[in-house]
Amino acid sequence: MKRTTFLVCISVLAVFATSWVRAEEDRSPSVKDRFSGRVEMGLLGVTTDSVSAGIDDRGFFGEDNRMKTVDKLENDGHYNTFGTLFVLFDVSFALNDDTTLYIGTPFFDDNRQGLTAGFDTLFNDNSSLNLSLFIGERSLWKDPYITGTAREITYSDSLGFTADWEGLLGTELNLGYTLRYEHVNEDYAGQSNPDLERSGMTHTLKTGYNFYLNDFFDSVLTPSFLAVREDKDGDANAFTSLGGELAYTLDHEKDTLMLTATIEKASYDEIHPIFNRKREQTEFSTTCFYTLKNLWNERWYTRLGFSYNHVDSNVSFFDENIFIYGVAFGYAFH
Repeated sequence: MKRTTFLVCISVLAVFATSWVRAEEDRSPSVKDRFSGRVEMGLLGVTTDSVSAGIDDRGFFGEDNRMKTVDKLENDGHYNTFGTLFVLFDVSFALNDDTTLYIGTPFFDDNRQGLTAGFDTLFNDNSSLNLSLFIGERSLWKDPYITGTAREITYSDSLGFTADWEGLLGTELNLGYTLRYEHVNEDYAGQSNPDLERSGMTHTLKTGYNFYLNDFFDSVLTPSFLAVREDKDGDANAFTSLGGELAYTLDHEKDTLMLTATIEKASYDEIHPIFNRKREQTEFSTTCFYTLKNLWNERWYTRLGFSYNHVDSNVSFFDENIFIYGVAFGYAFH
């Protein structure tokens, strides 16, 4: 219900923002020149064999969530498929030639994944600094370790801050930091054993370097280093991970292609009281987004997306494969 309410609020905000900006365009050319944005609607599908991730099937259509009830705490390789509609939007306002304010819901390739507000400013050396605050929520099991009876869904609320500096000191170096606090509303597992608490802070550091592959600067390869510290209140769920990412972007006037591949190795702090061992896991993910611009005119576009995430853990319960795929149509105004 909370997820549906959040989606409805975003839809209302998107319609209001679009109507207001269009009205301002008619009244004031100066305001028209300062505002831009987009509204995007689409269909998203999820196929997964995860038994540890809590998926609220009330927000989806498709088969019933068989993962609610498990007979044993291990991945049995059974896949569930769900679908849902989504709405995304953003509105930007240029304070001047160098600084832009924005509010919106970033696309799925963004690590914030929630309602976001911030600003982006350009410096004389052509570097840019992006600062933002974001809020979000996700579903998870109240107690994922229950067997033989249906598990119940709860939600976590997140509040975070990001700082991204691109073209650091006039070079092609990028540096990003994300701080996120997550509070699990009904953490029955954590209440039964404090080592299993899932609320806490997450620190993510990412640094990469852009290699432009031609003289038009429309083809770029970016290798990056990732470091994550997930400082959960429960020591068995706290971990440190290190990894790398390779991203490729091809941006033309009529279309854009974005490809990424990421691998991370996580080591947990303490022995898990349910499985009597420290968790060690390797996570691999890949994404592909293709955007076709100028469908009927320069304002309309469509986007196709696919992602795959694989987790290989020394505890079978946390093994998972997740396929996400979707299509969206968008309208940009400026």
